Amino acid sequence: MVRTFAALAWGLGLASLVAADSRVSIPIPLNIASRPTDLASALPYIKLIHDVLDLATTRENPVVSRSRLALSEASSEWVVHRIKANVWVEKTSSNYLGQIGVRVSIPCRVEFSVDMSALRHGPMWYDAARRQLTIELPPVVIREPVPILSEMKVETSYRGLRGVLLDAEKTRRLQEELVREDYIPAAREAAWEVYPFAQHRAREQIQALVQRLFREAGSDIEVIVR
Repeated sequence: MVRTFAALAWGLGLASLVAADSRVSIPIPLNIASRPTDLASALPYIKLIHDVLDLATTRENPVVSRSRLALSEASSEWVVHRIKANVWVEKTSSNYLGQIGVRVSIPCRVEFSVDMSALRHGPMWYDAARRQLTIELPPVVIREPVPILSEMKVETSYRGLRGVLLDAEKTRRLQEELVREDYIPAAREAAWEVYPFAQHRAREQIQALVQRLFREAGSDIEVIVR
């Protein structure tokens, strides 16, 4: 058995180095220091053979991408405010071996918009004596958060006997659940913190826009957005 492992290590190692055209420089120990007597003691040598063969035979194929237009439509939305938020979500899972913790951090951009077509149909009042036009502010909408995936960070922690060896699949599932189910609500919650300021900015911008239109038309009507 010992000779079989030694011969396998030497033969496969030499073949992989030749196949790689001398581009792989991982030394293969032809003189085995401690002779393996069973499969368990031979595993380090088999792992070394695998690493060399992996380097020698791996070829990365070009990225294949496809895109298809799903929707194209005109929009009367006006972005009145935009923020960048650092959003993180975390989750733990425990069993008899211990605990796994996963924390996903993804910065995102969130925009606040107003449907300008609502100005034509929304409430407004004109005071002829004061020459004052009062407009009701249309609803300010929080648009869908856009995660900045290039800045995503994932942190994992293990307690007890939990670890990567046994819990890689569970860790991956926790990460997917956080991104799919918990991230967007957390990002929207962060956006709600600045919602009053977004409304204030919307009032300022709409008032300035409508006021300028009256001024350009030669009218001295005062515009108030509330």
